[in-house]
Amino acid sequence: MAIIIQEMIDPFYSGVCYSTINPDNPRTIIEFTYGLSDELMSGNQQGTIASFDQNLRLTVEHECAALDLERVAQIAKNLENVFDQTLDLEFIVSENRELYLVQIRPITDPEWQNLEIPEIDTSRVLLDAEITRGAGSFTGPVFVFRSPTEMRKYAKTQNKQALIEVEKQWDKLEKFNRENTDGYCLVLDNLEACETLMRNLRLSNLKALITVNYASRFSHPIKVISETGAFYLGVLGRKDLLDSIETEDTLTVISNQSKGLVFDLTKPIVEQKKIELEGMPVVEYQTAMTMIRPHYKEVDNKLFIDEADCVGVCFWDYNEEKGIPTDVFYNLVDKDGNIIVTENKYISGQAMYTFTDCPSLLRDLQPQAKQKIQKDRT
Repeated sequence: MAIIIQEMIDPFYSGVCYSTINPDNPRTIIEFTYGLSDELMSGNQQGTIASFDQNLRLTVEHECAALDLERVAQIAKNLENVFDQTLDLEFIVSENRELYLVQIRPITDPEWQNLEIPEIDTSRVLLDAEITRGAGSFTGPVFVFRSPTEMRKYAKTQNKQALIEVEKQWDKLEKFNRENTDGYCLVLDNLEACETLMRNLRLSNLKALITVNYASRFSHPIKVISETGAFYLGVLGRKDLLDSIETEDTLTVISNQSKGLVFDLTKPIVEQKKIELEGMPVVEYQTAMTMIRPHYKEVDNKLFIDEADCVGVCFWDYNEEKGIPTDVFYNLVDKDGNIIVTENKYISGQAMYTFTDCPSLLRDLQPQAKQKIQKDRT
């Protein structure tokens, strides 16, 4: 391509239009934002998405201002007929409502397979997305990646150093990508670090990408991801899923370019382990209830038992920073030493503050353990 010089126009709003998503989904989609669309294209800004059916009737997928987008859709369809191919258009609408097309080119997506979304019981569905790009079906492990901004907030609540935690997350994803040669699904809150991820890690084994607090078909990172053969689902306002899903969980994700589903979230099977109770310091529950700060060190490697229900909590590791507990790792065990729940982390930022006593931790864990034992007995 030669150099193209265009007059700079200060836009009222601007965006991207796909004349047709695909032959099986004959919708015209527009994604736009007020002002210049550079932040929209980079994935740093959430745009507004408008969808037109075959008769150019507007159906809004997200809140849409009353703008004259029908002209853009109509021109896109007319040009599609002229060139006899689906088109990717970038446009600007000026302050006086003049429409400018600044780029037109064929849509360069791969040829995706035709898939039918199965009827799934709603109790199995974790996420239902209307914003998708690409098509495919994948069942396998998931990696939960928090954007740097979100990770810094998360680290702060855990009394950890944000920069170190961000670096740890990058290292873990790099290792996860290498190890999961059969593929994996990546769940992010937004695309803040997505281009860096692709450039530095390449994500060679990625099969599906999900953003839970961002949705865009047309931003550059999503386009690059789709060109690798991975497919994408995006929703808004579901950041809660970052805590509901854990890295190494398995799930199924499917998309047909019109709709996407995430369902059948399962936890990896943990091999049953047994703790040798012989010789382990044991403190009865009522006694443990009296162990309060500053005697936290007394909880190291001790088993607390409620004789009535035979429930125990074994603290097998303990970290401390400036006299304040940071992380407590524990196992719930039954009276025979069988581990009921393995290697759970009880985070200080969530429940154990400077003046919170250790017995409050036990109170929280007791219902979990009792419920699990009762379920196993039945």
